[in-house]
Amino acid sequence: MSILITGATSKMGSYLWQRLVERDEVKEIFILTRNVKLFEKNLKQHFGFVDELAFPFSKIKIIHGDLAHEESFFYLQTMPQIDLCIHMAALTHTTSDNDYFLVNFQATIKLAQYF
Repeated sequence: MSILITGATSKMGSYLWQRLVERDEVKEIFILTRNVKLFEKNLKQHFGFVDELAFPFSKIKIIHGDLAHEESFFYLQTMPQIDLCIHMAALTHTTSDNDYFLVNFQATIKLAQYF
């Protein structure tokens, strides 16, 4: 099974990928994140090391992207088949109602259209 996760750098998202990576039926986990360094830091904190060729890192594919930007959706079109999308990304701290609408509503609808 191939899984795409958004929001993987959140507390709940971190807990999720840490459990999924241990599942035998999960072959690939695609992490869509705007903050690759934070995700890699989370990997290192949880496992103590990062070796892209070693289990469980061989299952994890990091995609640098942002649901607020159209180019992230173009990349999704080139991905292999995804069996499950777990969308937890959300904008929680902003003073702009437009930003909330763009990320939390419009981006969610666009993401759903790919699956």
